[in-house]
Amino acid sequence: MAKSTRKTTNEQEFQGQVVEWMNAFVSTRGISWLDKATQEKPGRHSGKRNDLVLWHDRPAHTAFLELELKTPTTSITDPALFHDALTKAQHWDAPLFAIWNMQAAELYVMPSKGAAPNVTPI
Repeated sequence: MAKSTRKTTNEQEFQGQVVEWMNAFVSTRGISWLDKATQEKPGRHSGKRNDLVLWHDRPAHTAFLELELKTPTTSITDPALFHDALTKAQHWDAPLFAIWNMQAAELYVMPSKGAAPNVTPI
């Protein structure tokens, strides 16, 4: 049997597709209080990339949602995935953050400053 030459989707390719989906959703639904979704560059000090930020106002750096994306090889229950999403959402002061491993997604409300994070998705 011939070996498949089909390329598996990687995280960056998935990010690009999700950005397209989110921007299409925002524009076709006329959601005026949302600006757009972007893939973000790595943080200057952490070197970690915000996978996707959905903005209230991109020029003013007012975020609505921070979304961490992974491939299915990362479990949706991976504590590092949750921690990365929480940390990056705190950086942007986003009221919501989410994790998604191409198979399952979870949405969380950002805890108030000083409060322990609620690890139960909404």
